[in-house]
Amino acid sequence: MNENGRMEFTVCSVISVLAGIVLAIASGIAFYFGYIANTAALLWICFGMSAFVIAAILAAILLKGSGFSARSKCVKGFELILSGAVATLISSIMALCATLLEGSVAAALLIAIVTFFFTLIIAGIVCVFICLKNSRAALSSSSEKSSSGSSASGFECLR
Repeated sequence: MNENGRMEFTVCSVISVLAGIVLAIASGIAFYFGYIANTAALLWICFGMSAFVIAAILAAILLKGSGFSARSKCVKGFELILSGAVATLISSIMALCATLLEGSVAAALLIAIVTFFFTLIIAGIVCVFICLKNSRAALSSSSEKSSSGSSASGFECLR
């Protein structure tokens, strides 16, 4: 939320949600018809990765303290990662505790939910990398402008 109390949506978060919905539908259908083998192993991978991501973000916050928010433009990606990780952790525990039978609509929905939130983790990581790359490029181009006085080309907005 911004200071006016309105939700802010970034292009990356909208694309992440849309990709999550598409992949969740595809994985739910694939599980329902029995095309996904070793579902328990995949759920354990989702569980482990979400626990690792939560621990890594918490460690980064504790180790960096207030310096963690230095890249304030990239915070939206971290919010996407953390919300996806917590939801993946909870939903994968639910799916691991349930009996997952092929042809079961409830089991297919559980797999789709885990897939949706796991996609948010992966998409959030990609968003953060893109944001960090763009902010690094912006810092280097601003330092080039200040040192040379003018830009070498007219395409600095496309970098």
